[in-house]
Amino acid sequence: MKKVIGVIGGKGIMGSFFAEYFKKIGHEVFISDQKTELTNKELIEKSDVVIFSVPLHLTEKIIRQCMKWTRKSQILMDVTSLKVRPIKEMMKSPAEVIGLHPMFRAGKNGLQNQVVVMCPGRAQKKTIKEVHQWFTQGGAKIVEMKAKEHDQLMSVIQVLLHFHTIVLGNTLEKLKIPLKKTLEIASPIYRLEMDMIGRLFSQDPLLYAAIEMLNPENKKVIHTLEKETKKLSKIITKKNFTSFTKSFQKTSQFFGSFKDEAMKKIDEMLKKRL
Repeated sequence: MKKVIGVIGGKGIMGSFFAEYFKKIGHEVFISDQKTELTNKELIEKSDVVIFSVPLHLTEKIIRQCMKWTRKSQILMDVTSLKVRPIKEMMKSPAEVIGLHPMFRAGKNGLQNQVVVMCPGRAQKKTIKEVHQWFTQGGAKIVEMKAKEHDQLMSVIQVLLHFHTIVLGNTLEKLKIPLKKTLEIASPIYRLEMDMIGRLFSQDPLLYAAIEMLNPENKKVIHTLEKETKKLSKIITKKNFTSFTKSFQKTSQFFGSFKDEAMKKIDEMLKKRL
């Protein structure tokens, strides 16, 4: 069924991506953003579905401002990296609520083979099914889970991973490493790691600040990383080969068969790069 879809933040990278996508699959789309003639209030009044696609650190504030204009017959969704708090704010409206997290950066390939996490807050089964279909018809894979579980997993997938990458970048900057020289003699794995660091630092610092600071599980994850860093540093400083080997083997067991799959995938990736 054709819907009127409003995207708040529709000029941003993800907002414009979804605005174009919903137009493509046959819906009427309106956008509001800074310097658009259409206000958030006017957009909400026109729309059957309202999507909040705004900076993570402003998401709750913007949702809160908009709740007074919503109605029971609407579906509210957000596409931010955290789910518990945005969903909690949207649930203050009379509308149906579904939190979404697209696990990709908007690009030319569209939704094909991309993962979208769906966290229903308050929605009928038929609404959830309809929203599923909007994304799967574009080739996306939907993974449904509770908002709290999502945020816990993101503390590793995003907070831990990005923290580690940022620290690596900061360390290279402090050491004043001659990047071009290192890349001239780099192993494929070093080059791959450097590409990941470079990719992160080419993006919006406010996005990564919000990911690191707003996840409620961040303290636990960062504390554990600090603890393990100090532990490994002590082992290496003391040149304790036995402790290093035991620790390495214990972690190797934790990764189980995944480490062999990872070795294969990375080898295949490196062959394509050469």
